[in-house]
Amino acid sequence: MLNGKGVKESFLCLFLVFLCATGANAQDLSFRAYVDKTEVSLDDQITLTIEVSGKQNVPDPELPLIEDFEVYSSGRSTNFSFVNGKVSSSVTYNYAMVPIKEGQFYIGAVTLKYQGQTYQTQPIKIVVKAGRALTRKIPSGEEIKGEVTASGGELFLQSKLDKKEAFVGEQITLNLKFYTSVRLLDQPQLTSPSCTGFWVEELSPQKQYYQVIEGKRYLVNEIKKALFATASGDFTIEPFELKATVEGQKRRRDPFSIFDDDFFGFARGREVRLKSDPQSVKVLPLPEIGELPNFAGAVGSFKVSLSADTAKVEMNQPITMRIKVSGVGNIKTIGPPRFPELPDFRHYSSGSSENVNNRSERISGSKIFEEVFIPKSPGKFSFPAVKYTFFNPETKAYETVATRPFVVTSLPSTQPLVAEVPGVSHSEIGAGIKDLLYLKTKLSLPSKPGALYRQAWFLALQLLPLGFLAFCWIYSNRKERLNADVAYARMRRARRSSARRLRAARKLLSAERPTDFYAGITDALSGYLGDKFNLPAAGLTSQMIEQKMRGRKASPETIQEVKSLLQHCDFARFAPASDDPSQRQDLLRKAQRLIDNLEEILKN
Repeated sequence: MLNGKGVKESFLCLFLVFLCATGANAQDLSFRAYVDKTEVSLDDQITLTIEVSGKQNVPDPELPLIEDFEVYSSGRSTNFSFVNGKVSSSVTYNYAMVPIKEGQFYIGAVTLKYQGQTYQTQPIKIVVKAGRALTRKIPSGEEIKGEVTASGGELFLQSKLDKKEAFVGEQITLNLKFYTSVRLLDQPQLTSPSCTGFWVEELSPQKQYYQVIEGKRYLVNEIKKALFATASGDFTIEPFELKATVEGQKRRRDPFSIFDDDFFGFARGREVRLKSDPQSVKVLPLPEIGELPNFAGAVGSFKVSLSADTAKVEMNQPITMRIKVSGVGNIKTIGPPRFPELPDFRHYSSGSSENVNNRSERISGSKIFEEVFIPKSPGKFSFPAVKYTFFNPETKAYETVATRPFVVTSLPSTQPLVAEVPGVSHSEIGAGIKDLLYLKTKLSLPSKPGALYRQAWFLALQLLPLGFLAFCWIYSNRKERLNADVAYARMRRARRSSARRLRAARKLLSAERPTDFYAGITDALSGYLGDKFNLPAAGLTSQMIEQKMRGRKASPETIQEVKSLLQHCDFARFAPASDDPSQRQDLLRKAQRLIDNLEEILKN
């Protein structure tokens, strides 16, 4: 049993262990906030970045009250890394801050509450100066290339290179901005140029913020790409192409007509195709200054270090050397360093690993080259410095860095060498070394029950390629017909498309805006009929539906049921007072049953 003094000592030890564990746990979490600049003009903006690292499943930080700026979220990004068997993660929150007035302001402390503890960042001082009037020209409709253009500079693309002249392997940043001041009805589809002659790396995170141009506020989506030229010469970066659907201008319609020509296209948008301007760049070759034995094609700014898994090893046992090249540049394309000739070692390359950081304006990171050296004899050997040469575009000169010399001690081997013992008998080898397998000079083949080609399973197996070819032929013909015959493709996919739209409408049963639910039912039924008749759903009218269905031998009752359902949805959408929430579920089932009946009628 413990006496009173022992109990007190035990509690004291447990308390100290708890404090140490708590302190270690607190140190694992890193929480900081910073801005890209502390001085800004009224016509500019700053980016506030909040970074949380070291822990997983951390709640979102709480922003302070910021009254002197308009604050917009630019998204968040998560990064995971696995180093030496340990998993670490970090979450970055980005905010765009547009100043409202001149003066000196402070961004208060950002707060994070995690596992009963409260973390706070330091306040950040911001100086806002008077801005100048923006003179940026908004492209006119003629300057925006495409099939359909947005009038009045509603949306446009802008691409730009950060430099017009660069060396081979030097980073060129391609900046693309998509400005829009109208509501988009779907996700824009961006087609990037091929960038032939360049190694391309994406820069993250993608930014989203607001910008005021000539009194109009635009939502700006900004993406950046890092380009590294692989050869010298004059190059042209082809334009970006973007396709989007914007909200169209609504036209006046007869309030007493349910199925006029504009009914189904009432909320349809219009497609806009945009192109950015092509960008030209001149790529210079690297200077030629004679032989550079330690140059492996690296362009940027780097440093090099060397480490080993051990400094003492037995003769004929491996030592793993790790040469780490880190810095700013295209990490993926840098070559290995050149190692000096070491007659006392056998040398083997063991591969490389890389860690690329693309979360800032410049591509950076590190690359580790693993080399295995095996000493041939005992003794103390000095591993000379490893030199690494790279071209620095900032100084326009070649620079060389080197590791520190490394001393390796090779101990006499404790394992006897079999090759050094001549005249060893077969039995002696078997008694001392058990890892040898001897060759058999006589092989006995197992008896076969019969010829392979006579086996039933073998004959059946020969039919599999023929069956596979038949399947490929049928699939290819069907796919070719779907691509060539639009009417056939729409008819085959009509049922599946309507089912998807009905599922979307089901999710809106209890929505605060019942008009969305009724619009979903209308979209499902009109879309189904448009696919079956190979007509645009936006152009269907009551007369067209009746005419087409009569031509497909539909009964008058079915035709009237279709018209009544669409009429009911139309009243509920544009006269919300007529909506009865209790009847939405029945309406959904009625639409499903009606489409099932139409599938039987219109299947041929």
